[in-house]
Amino acid sequence: MKAKAPAPPQPTQQKPQPQFAVTEPPTLETVHHEKIGKPEKKSDDRKGLAKQGEVLFAGGSSDPQAASYQQIKSLASDLNGALDSGSARVEVEAYGGTLGDKSSDARRLSLRRALTVRQLLIDNGVPSDRIDVRALGGAEQGMPDRVDVFVKA
Repeated sequence: MKAKAPAPPQPTQQKPQPQFAVTEPPTLETVHHEKIGKPEKKSDDRKGLAKQGEVLFAGGSSDPQAASYQQIKSLASDLNGALDSGSARVEVEAYGGTLGDKSSDARRLSLRRALTVRQLLIDNGVPSDRIDVRALGGAEQGMPDRVDVFVKA
């Protein structure tokens, strides 16, 4: 009788080890430069801007409060004096919606407010080609229903 040859050892099946790619997430600066452009200025980075006034609105309205119309007229006079200094510009930053709301509805409301204030400034003598408008949606801090007016040196 012949001795049986030992059976060859069966290969043991090992579970495949999961492989993970190790990558660092892009920095905020990289994302801004590659996808969005230059980062937006924050409220604490206001170099070259001098706040001239604030126009208040009723919640949800794109018309300024009644007391604001005289304020805008006075503001336009001050702005015209500031614009005489050569290359200065007016920056209108508008907010709308609840605090921190960046939805399209909030941005549209803030745009309507910005354009209303812009038109009132133009009606009171501020040159239209020297006014920049920014519709920012819900404010991060301060009064949520407002338009801030700055002079940019």
